[in-house]
Amino acid sequence: RFVFTYVGRLEPVKAVTDLLQAYAIVRENVPEEATALVIVGRGSQEPQVREYVDARDDCHYLGAIPQEVLGAAHAAGDVLVVPSHSETWCWVVNEALGFGTRVIATHEVAAACDLPCEGFALRCGYRFWVPDNAPVTAKRTPCGVRAGAGGPPSCPNAVTRARRRSPRSRTSR
Repeated sequence: RFVFTYVGRLEPVKAVTDLLQAYAIVRENVPEEATALVIVGRGSQEPQVREYVDARDDCHYLGAIPQEVLGAAHAAGDVLVVPSHSETWCWVVNEALGFGTRVIATHEVAAACDLPCEGFALRCGYRFWVPDNAPVTAKRTPCGVRAGAGGPPSCPNAVTRARRRSPRSRTSR
């Protein structure tokens, strides 16, 4: 099985429900036994996650797990998915890469700026751009590829936007 993992808070800004919708699309297009989804974390969207996972044999919700076993969760996955709408850095990207797990992340994840965008065929990861307020089924555009006037921002723009949104960055100046 190809294992998708999510590690993080289960909050709207982390877009875990977008991940659930995207995984449902994956399930429609590949045999059920070909993939699995493992979710680690806690938060306000835990009821939605539990409902989704409870209805499927190929999905697993582990809740919050101790830091000392988090590496095993990363190492067990083939790819960590970080669908966040806003991230100033996202340490989980570093953790996953440290355990040899590839990463798929939105352009809003500043740590993903070091992932290759073109011509690397998922050697260590992939970033994708999601237009503001786009549904999960909207066309994804890889970073580094212009998509017209509203194309994906460069990493510095994503980082700047994230810093503007962060209360801590406003007070540190």
